[in-house]
Amino acid sequence: MNRTFLYAFKISYRRLIKERKFTLINVAGLALSMAAALLIFITLLFETSYDRHHLDHQNIYRIGIQIAVGDELQTMAMNSAAMGPLLKEQVPEIKSFTRIFPASFFLRTLIYRYEEKSFSENLVQAVDSTFFDFFTFDFLQGNPENALNEPFSLVMTERMAQRYFGEETPLGKVVEVEGAGNFTVTAVVSNPLPNSHLYIDGMISMSTLYHLDHLISEGYHHGATWPLLQQSHNNRVVWLYINTEPGFDSDEFLKTQWDDLYKAHIGDMVSLGELRPIFQPLTDIHLTSKLAYEMTNQTNTVTMMNPDLIRIFTLIGILLLVLASINYTNISISRFQQRGKEMGVKKVIGAGKKDLIIQFIAESVITSLVAFLIALLLLEIFLPEISRLMGLPLTLNVFQNYNLILLFAAIAFLTGILSGLYPAIYYASTSPLSALNMRFYPGKGSLGLKKILIVVQFMISVFMVVATIVVWQQLTFITKKDLGFDPERVVIVEFTDKESRQNARFIREEFLQSPCFGEAALSNYYPSRISFSSVHEVDTGTEILQVGSNVAQIDAGYAELMKMRLAEGRFFDQENTSDYYNAALINRAAQRIFQWEDPLGQHIDMNFAWPDGTFTGNRIVIGVMEDFHFKSLTRPIEPMIFFPMADQADYISLRIAEGKTAEALTFLEEKWQEIRQGYPIKYFFLDQTIFSMYRSQHILSMFFAAFALLCIFIAFLGLYGLSAYSIEQRTREIGIRKVLGANIVEIVSLLAKEFLILITLAGILASGIAWIFLNEWLSGFAYHTHIGVIPFIAGLLSAYVIALLAVVVHVYKATRLNPAVAVRYE
Repeated sequence: MNRTFLYAFKISYRRLIKERKFTLINVAGLALSMAAALLIFITLLFETSYDRHHLDHQNIYRIGIQIAVGDELQTMAMNSAAMGPLLKEQVPEIKSFTRIFPASFFLRTLIYRYEEKSFSENLVQAVDSTFFDFFTFDFLQGNPENALNEPFSLVMTERMAQRYFGEETPLGKVVEVEGAGNFTVTAVVSNPLPNSHLYIDGMISMSTLYHLDHLISEGYHHGATWPLLQQSHNNRVVWLYINTEPGFDSDEFLKTQWDDLYKAHIGDMVSLGELRPIFQPLTDIHLTSKLAYEMTNQTNTVTMMNPDLIRIFTLIGILLLVLASINYTNISISRFQQRGKEMGVKKVIGAGKKDLIIQFIAESVITSLVAFLIALLLLEIFLPEISRLMGLPLTLNVFQNYNLILLFAAIAFLTGILSGLYPAIYYASTSPLSALNMRFYPGKGSLGLKKILIVVQFMISVFMVVATIVVWQQLTFITKKDLGFDPERVVIVEFTDKESRQNARFIREEFLQSPCFGEAALSNYYPSRISFSSVHEVDTGTEILQVGSNVAQIDAGYAELMKMRLAEGRFFDQENTSDYYNAALINRAAQRIFQWEDPLGQHIDMNFAWPDGTFTGNRIVIGVMEDFHFKSLTRPIEPMIFFPMADQADYISLRIAEGKTAEALTFLEEKWQEIRQGYPIKYFFLDQTIFSMYRSQHILSMFFAAFALLCIFIAFLGLYGLSAYSIEQRTREIGIRKVLGANIVEIVSLLAKEFLILITLAGILASGIAWIFLNEWLSGFAYHTHIGVIPFIAGLLSAYVIALLAVVVHVYKATRLNPAVAVRYE
């Protein structure tokens, strides 16, 4: 048996070398398909591996919150500080909890100093001492048992420690945090793995917050303290995680226990709305959680991957392999007649059916395995650049991905067997006499299979072309849609320390000394950033409504700077001091939700004090703004209420004069160092920030375009091989038709007719499938384009073009032959 296999492989190798053209077509198609499929599955392996490295991850949940306010449901990833202790005390199945308090957000961005170095840290979080019981980090220095036990303890990640200490030993060093005190480095841990939803650079002990009430009041809510937040269910200030007993059923808990627990311990403490927890398995957060205030989502960024896309890309990977296998099978079927005599001779000299099947499958397996090795080489060359483009740490490291590599090696082997199985059985079943008499033709079943495979192949290709065009149209729609404001040439400077925030008006005047800036305005918010949300009461005239709205502070001139449009009333007036205490602006969406026909002069009861001490209280609506997109276009425009900025601000927005960008940035940096020497300046462009919200969608469109081109190319290779053999068999006919006066157009029309009919059928079927899938994808955007006929026409035309191109190349060669030679051609 071994000798039979070795002989079969030896003969197969010689045959593949002899028929270089068809071998190259099959190897190229399979190699490209396998490389693309491998890339897809390496990406999906990474995307589905999030947070699985944490020990006991299968029993860890993040607890978000759902707030029912009237008919409206608000969902948030954050929860109250009081919820964790309550659940641990009341629910026996919950073993422990840990909380993450976003210190850099609620305490404002703090300045960390060590000797001459100072940094503005956005990713330092306050965490419970149980943090490392939930999340697995390698401890490079320090002890996980006590690293977060004491107040003013600071655990650094490796990258953070490198910034401050270089090659020094961080353990025991003291870092000054401006306004907060001195923190001792108690441990250094590995950086969070890239496949983790944790967005963190350093951790301070939660017990420290008892000593930072002044920062909580100044940064989060006027009058707020940590002891009050610890007891409140009204404030969503932490990300909460629980570790449960195995087998804990969150749905059953919500059905049978939550209502009683809520009535007994929470209901009387909640001022507005009814709360209900959202249990999210830790490993599901990355792909399925799209709640407000996600840890990794400081703006309203549209993420690329989700369970639906996982399924779509898995299907694309499989379809790419199917395409290449179809090529091999189709070309093998088409070459039945040419190999008939070979089969007859082998049978006459004693070759059995099994020997012939082994030979044909050996040819196919060799082709597939060679293609697999070339696919690995292609990935090794191009994967680093693809990883950089996608922003993902993808690797082909055999030792990290050995299971996937072995799986694909097995798939390559199986692909070879399946691709060669039908031709092998058909060849081996032919009688020697029919083969030697050259009466060996594929039967109706074989011809039917070939046509079915061509239709399937072009269905895939047309679908991918249509999908690529629709995705591109949607991204173009997003990019060019009127947002309701103008982000062009707006640079935003973030105030990262208390003194800068308090002197925001002075800094604004200093910046306006440059002719590079025509306008400047202060705010605690900018479009695309997650805004505060608050529940309040409004009188519709018939009832008192409890409504949730987005709220933000802006100064007079902000709306004008952003070129927001006023529907009625007026904007804030800097000269009118009563505006700071009594006025509010709303958008049209708020007017609709509040059910106000005449909104001017209406009252909004907020009962909320901003960190700067400004009390919202009972405000009068002085103006209504036209709706603008302050979040991504995946979400409908929500109610927005603007309050006037008092003395403190988080951001200053400046519009740069056209053609003055470089000069403006130089002035900003120099002026900042003059005003705030020793403090790093932090600025960004608004249009780039908004564009980055859709970066993953642009990557998605490039993926679709690349795979569509690949599908078309593979289909072209298959049709090129098929038409090559078809025209080779009809060389005599082409010669006779040429002698009788037929031109190349008539000959191409005759030979391509069958292919074009099959492609038309494929295009119709693919269009129906694409219509269903793409409408489903577009429904994920609150604002989206509509699918017209152009994508479907383009998909079908692309298929026609590659079919005609494949035929024309071979017809041209055949018509170049001397007719006398062509007529004698066998």
